[in-house]
Amino acid sequence: MTSGLLRKVCYPLEAVNLRVDLMEELMNILITGAGLAGSYTAREAMAKGHKVTLYDISPNADYIRAVVGEVDVVKGDVTDLPFLIETFQSRKIDAVFHSAYLIGDRLSERPYTGLNVNVGGVIAIAEAVRLSGAKRMVFASTYGVYNWASGPTRPVDEDFPVLTNVLYRASKIACESLLHALGNHYGFETGVVRFAQIYGRGHYVGGDVIGGVVHEYVNAALAGGPVHIQSNIFGSNELIYAGDLAQGVVLALEQPLTEARVFNIGTGVVTDSEGLASIFREVFPNIAVDVSPGPEVAFTPYRPQSLDIDRARNVLGYNPVHLGSSGIASFVEDLKRTG
Repeated sequence: MTSGLLRKVCYPLEAVNLRVDLMEELMNILITGAGLAGSYTAREAMAKGHKVTLYDISPNADYIRAVVGEVDVVKGDVTDLPFLIETFQSRKIDAVFHSAYLIGDRLSERPYTGLNVNVGGVIAIAEAVRLSGAKRMVFASTYGVYNWASGPTRPVDEDFPVLTNVLYRASKIACESLLHALGNHYGFETGVVRFAQIYGRGHYVGGDVIGGVVHEYVNAALAGGPVHIQSNIFGSNELIYAGDLAQGVVLALEQPLTEARVFNIGTGVVTDSEGLASIFREVFPNIAVDVSPGPEVAFTPYRPQSLDIDRARNVLGYNPVHLGSSGIASFVEDLKRTG
């Protein structure tokens, strides 16, 4: 079997500020999906001294290099169980973050194929965890699974009712349930992280609309403006900078997951179009920023409440720091740093 490996060297451990008593806790981490969530999580994990392997069916080398730097990359399919096992064994994987997933049109246009990838991928990776002796698997879910149409009147916690009326939501919930059941059956630890709306430096080939829109707004501002924010597209969202998301994921990978195993990873702050415009005006005081309805779209996301992130704070020690203008400013600095 040809592995298609692109071997890179991780950041040297001596460059990372680590206490000697924590060295034994460092892990070999596999991250499936080398997109926005996966790549930022790889960068965070490596900065903490963990050894990371990115696993992606079509890795974008330039993007990975810009976000992560030098990292071990494996080209592979998440449903290819023999190759997954080979990868787990050769790298002595301790923990997995599974973020490779089909969404949007790529799922809805070919449901049979898409669900085989999404659900089949979780089953295959869980089987590789079992057979290789890895101890923990964390799955990337979304705050989109909650029943927002019911009009929540307080921050939404992990026990709020979910809605499975579209393929994307249904497949996420199916994967969450299957993962926990497989972990219980085979005896490995499982966790689910339900993300708020992610933004950051991404290639967005997966189809995330809002993350791509925020990226476009930042690009427009860096080009001198103007920035045209369209409320029909943006709606109201709880935005989370990818750096904060990565913090939450790495904490979930590091902690024993024995009881509370579903975590909201957000900021606890909802931003509408006018609020986003205010943030951009603060970060880019010399750029013209306006808000208009924009074109009619099939769906406008509207989140009347934020996520309740107390469980992630209390159990994982999660603490989002890139809020509001701080998050956009960090995104801008990231773009400037990587070009």
